[in-house]
Amino acid sequence: MLISKVLNASGMAEFIDQHFRRYDNIKETAGDRIGEDGTTDIGRILHASL
Repeated sequence: MLISKVLNASGMAEFIDQHFRRYDNIKETAGDRIGEDGTTDIGRILHASL
Protein backbone atom coordinates (compact mmCIF):
# COMPACT_ATOMS: atom_id res chain seq x y z
CA MET A 1 0.00 0.00 0.00
CA LEU A 2 1.11 3.51 -0.73
CA ILE A 3 0.29 4.82 2.75
CA SER A 4 2.56 2.27 4.41
CA LYS A 5 5.43 3.26 2.12
CA VAL A 6 4.92 6.93 2.91
CA LEU A 7 4.75 6.26 6.66
CA ASN A 8 7.90 4.15 6.57
CA ALA A 9 9.80 6.62 4.40
CA SER A 10 8.86 9.57 6.59
CA GLY A 11 9.63 7.81 9.86
CA MET A 12 6.05 8.16 11.04
CA ALA A 13 5.53 4.39 11.17
CA GLU A 14 8.04 4.13 14.03
CA PHE A 15 6.43 7.09 15.81
CA ILE A 16 3.00 5.46 15.56
CA ASP A 17 4.38 2.12 16.76
CA GLN A 18 5.99 3.82 19.77
CA HIS A 19 2.70 5.53 20.57
CA PHE A 20 0.78 2.23 20.52
CA ARG A 21 3.45 0.49 22.63
CA ARG A 22 3.30 3.31 25.20
CA TYR A 23 -0.50 3.15 25.28
CA ASP A 24 -0.44 -0.64 25.74
CA ASN A 25 2.08 -0.26 28.57
CA ILE A 26 -0.10 2.32 30.30
CA LYS A 27 -3.17 0.10 29.99
CA GLU A 28 -1.27 -2.80 31.56
CA THR A 29 0.17 -0.79 34.45
CA ALA A 30 -3.01 1.16 35.18
CA GLY A 31 -5.05 -2.01 35.33
CA ASP A 32 -7.99 -0.18 33.72
CA ARG A 33 -8.71 1.65 36.95
CA ILE A 34 -8.03 4.95 38.63
CA GLY A 35 -6.45 4.87 42.07
CA GLU A 36 -8.67 6.12 44.86
CA ASP A 37 -5.67 7.74 46.52
CA GLY A 38 -5.16 10.17 43.61
CA THR A 39 -1.82 8.71 42.49
CA THR A 40 -2.97 7.77 38.97
CA ASP A 41 -1.40 10.02 36.33
CA ILE A 42 -4.55 10.90 34.39
CA GLY A 43 -2.68 13.27 32.09
CA ARG A 44 -0.35 10.48 30.97
CA ILE A 45 -3.28 8.17 30.23
CA LEU A 46 -5.18 10.82 28.29
CA HIS A 47 -2.11 11.91 26.34
CA ALA A 48 -1.34 8.35 25.26
CA SER A 49 -4.92 7.52 24.38
CA LEU A 50 -5.55 10.56 22.20
